[in-house]
Amino acid sequence: MQAALIAAKEAVNKAENAIGERLTLLNEFRAQSKDEQAKFIGRLEAEALATRNTERIQELTVRMQDVPTKSEVISAYKGLDDRVDQLSDRVTRSEGKGSGLTAGWGYLVALVGLIGTITAVYFAAKG
Repeated sequence: MQAALIAAKEAVNKAENAIGERLTLLNEFRAQSKDEQAKFIGRLEAEALATRNTERIQELTVRMQDVPTKSEVISAYKGLDDRVDQLSDRVTRSEGKGSGLTAGWGYLVALVGLIGTITAVYFAAKG
């Protein structure tokens, strides 16, 4: 009977030790899990970030509606290019007209000078 009682005590001690070890391991696992959970983002913070991202997407969508398309930009560029060509032609024509007028005035002054010289030579020879 005494041997059975000793054997039972030993079995109980072994079971208690095994349970103690198991509980120690579980406590370590819980501490590890708690450390990992501390690194996770909280629900309220995640919802706030998601809301902010949604607002930013809506702002960008509104802004993108005002951005012209590629074809509109190309069309506007071609219109400006044509306008620059027209203005360049106008300036070229104005410069040509100006140089023509300048040359005309030069010819007129030369003609008046020539007539004056011929008149002076005529009067000098005559008299």
